[in-house]
Amino acid sequence: MKNVNKKISFIIPVHNEEEYLEKQLIKIINHLKKFSNLIYELLIINNGSNDKTLNIAKKFIKEKKIKLINLKYPSYGNAIKHGILKSSFDILVQFDIDFFDFNFLKKGLRLIEKYPIIVGSKILKKSKDLRPRFRILITKVFSFLTKKIFLYQGTDTHGIKIFRKKDIIGLINKVKSKNHLFDTELLIRAQFQNLKIKELPVNIKEIRPTRFPYHTRLISFFREFIILVYFFYKEILPFKNLFNKNSNFNFIIDDYGCQYKIDKKIITLLPSKKIAKISILPNYITKKSIDLLKKIKDKNIKLACHINLTEGKSITSQSNFDNLPFFILKLFFNLYRLENLKKEIESQICFLINQGLKIDEINSHQHIHALTPINEICLNLAKKYKIKKIRKYKNLKAITFKAKIKLFILKTLALISYLTKNKKIKMPSCWNIKNKNYLTFLSLEDKSFFDKLFTKERKKLKIDIVIHPFFSYDNDKRYFKLLKNNYEN
Repeated sequence: MKNVNKKISFIIPVHNEEEYLEKQLIKIINHLKKFSNLIYELLIINNGSNDKTLNIAKKFIKEKKIKLINLKYPSYGNAIKHGILKSSFDILVQFDIDFFDFNFLKKGLRLIEKYPIIVGSKILKKSKDLRPRFRILITKVFSFLTKKIFLYQGTDTHGIKIFRKKDIIGLINKVKSKNHLFDTELLIRAQFQNLKIKELPVNIKEIRPTRFPYHTRLISFFREFIILVYFFYKEILPFKNLFNKNSNFNFIIDDYGCQYKIDKKIITLLPSKKIAKISILPNYITKKSIDLLKKIKDKNIKLACHINLTEGKSITSQSNFDNLPFFILKLFFNLYRLENLKKEIESQICFLINQGLKIDEINSHQHIHALTPINEICLNLAKKYKIKKIRKYKNLKAITFKAKIKLFILKTLALISYLTKNKKIKMPSCWNIKNKNYLTFLSLEDKSFFDKLFTKERKKLKIDIVIHPFFSYDNDKRYFKLLKNNYEN
């Protein structure tokens, strides 16, 4: 057999296999000996067996390459999960004791560097499926359902598989299915996370009849199938476009600097390529969080100064800011000295620049730069410090009713601010500049947002979605968590 210079963990769940276990394990071990330079371990997961399976398996653990994991209660999904988590090597091969194909293994190992998941499909034309016709029919019906209901692009989700552990480890704890549909859900989640899945033909012959009556298995399967449908349409499908790495959607993370623990999590998400910009709160950020930003190597990730005049302490006076309602009232009645506002905003910009950070945009906490005279001060300081952009509001869109109310209030306040300062009915300048190919959404609000967002007209546009991971007044925390769950391994 050809030289195979790889380290592999074989994951084999077994349940009440006393009649076949010893014979099949000897056959597997003898086949593996034919692979030269193959370093491997066999993980036998006793899946709640109530016969002599456990005692038979114990005979084999004298060999260093064979490990036994004993689970008290039967759960196919739990057995696979335990095997993956306890495995020592990055390449994982999963198969059942009654079905393995070493021709598939040889072909799959050649491709594992290119594809993180390789599946042995019983339905491919070159496959030889010698099982009873009824079982073949069930496989084909299930394949049809996974394509139609779960939009799965492959043909088979059950049977022998090869994984790269580093690519699927982040998905394992998200899988809700505990039994028959564990690997189906795992592959569906992998597909929607844009992991490449390669199918290869297999040869399968039934060595024993199914151990469970069909009606019992169908009842259990149907129950789990309904649960999978629920989680698919709740957790996976609504966000399939949003978390596609090739999509036109990007996130802007506002309020960076409030808490080092969450700042650190934001940095770990940067490889997702879905975070386009990080907006920094100058009066909150610590040196540790600044050091994290300095380590960013991706030049496509921009940094913005997130001007803050409504929370925390002033950089210039160290006194507490007025909260937002008082700030707006005092602004409208000209109770702030213009030079003090300018001094504070300039100090915040200079603080970040002096830390060695390249600032590409000015925006603001609670959108205060959408108001006059803050808007005009920010525009002048952007020119002075050669900052390319200021967050504009002409491209701001709202879809849900709640978001439309917020946008209406913001527009009204902007109009009043300009009127009280200039005695003219006009919007501040940041509301008058539009990029035809660009949209910004400042809140996701609820799931109906996604139903209305993915339209044909918007597929051609670049869309930024601003989320706020830190503050309780905003619902966007759960979307930051969703971004984290989809990209952090």
